[in-house]
Amino acid sequence: GSKMTIDDIVYCYREHLTNPQSAFGFFFDIVDNVEAKGTTDFIVNLKRPNGIFAYTAAHTAGFIWQKSSAEKMGSKFGTPDSLPIGTGPYKFKEYVQNDHVTLETNENYDGNAPLVKSVAVRTIPEDSSRLLALRAGQVQGTFDVPPEQLTQWENLKEVNVGKAPGLGVAYLSFNTQMAPFDDAHVRRAFSYAIDREGLVKSAIQSAGEVATAFVPPLFWAPLDVSRDEVLARYAKFQQYDFDLGKAADEMKASKYANGLKVSVSYPGSYQRLGKLLLNMKENLISIGVTLDVGQVTEDQWYADLYENRKQLPLLVGFYRPDYPDPANYASFFDTSQIDGGNNFSLYSNPTVDKLLAQQSETSDPAMRIDPLMTVLEIVAKDAVVAPAWWESSLLATAADITAYTDPIWYLDPWATTIQSAKP
Repeated sequence: GSKMTIDDIVYCYREHLTNPQSAFGFFFDIVDNVEAKGTTDFIVNLKRPNGIFAYTAAHTAGFIWQKSSAEKMGSKFGTPDSLPIGTGPYKFKEYVQNDHVTLETNENYDGNAPLVKSVAVRTIPEDSSRLLALRAGQVQGTFDVPPEQLTQWENLKEVNVGKAPGLGVAYLSFNTQMAPFDDAHVRRAFSYAIDREGLVKSAIQSAGEVATAFVPPLFWAPLDVSRDEVLARYAKFQQYDFDLGKAADEMKASKYANGLKVSVSYPGSYQRLGKLLLNMKENLISIGVTLDVGQVTEDQWYADLYENRKQLPLLVGFYRPDYPDPANYASFFDTSQIDGGNNFSLYSNPTVDKLLAQQSETSDPAMRIDPLMTVLEIVAKDAVVAPAWWESSLLATAADITAYTDPIWYLDPWATTIQSAKP
């Protein structure tokens, strides 16, 4: 019930700067220091000009926790017995690890009270179990609608399914510093071997569209670039339409003209990524490539992405953004992101680094468009990643309620958008 203070804000920002356990520390790499200015303002001093740091204050990394309670909880902060105290329309009531988190309305909140008084967020890993729970009234909604089962969900009268353009991309990431993908011809051969149109229809049941570049079109809206303009510029990039003839030509031009074998795994909770790999497996056989496909747990998949990337030649991934700006995806190609960020391809190109630095040092959207587009054009030519599809944002609710279908729901206060479906 106490008021948030400048001390709370400065404490949280400094924790991200100095605490190695912070999950969001890399968002603050650009920050030199943070200081209070009186009782109502604070100043963030950056190491160099940066036009996109403003997003950090607005998304998950910018959440503010009560300094006194966080210091008192210490290393237990965020555990079931030491629930965080923050700001907003809800407060934590209960946390049962690997099962659910319960929130209830915060009676001390200064803003408008939400219509829903209590929210229980449950963990239901299996798609079929999640659907059964929704049909039985055990849960009232989920953002995790599996696109590969979309038709089944849409045909249920007791369920409302909302669909909107999304910001997620399914892709392959090639280790550009490891054989055989240190050879650009091999990367291009794999890129040509993806039947994107067929996968959009079969793997995600048309809940998305073929990706003609790495960054989904909706991402450019904050820079005031229309979808039509985005797609027109993408069309000028190197494209990898499904063409096994071109794939075979690239293999013949590579160091591996006599064939090769590659292993790759996908997370069991993302069956659509498995379908992507199995589709490629069949297509690659005709050009002398053997693709061994395995399934792992989601935990192992994340470990491969963030801890084992340097030991694996090929990764399959699905990415949703940290903030709605094309620079978020462009970070996949920044040399500085190789060790701990999003550059899973271990790609390093001085020209790309220069362009990314150039766009980040201005707050003028118009000055950022061309450098970012040029980065995408370069990485398409180099076949650093192979984007497969841009995925729609899906939301399923019980028939008597509605909520906003949000492509970045995990960064927004989605619970405050829930309302009755009845007039």
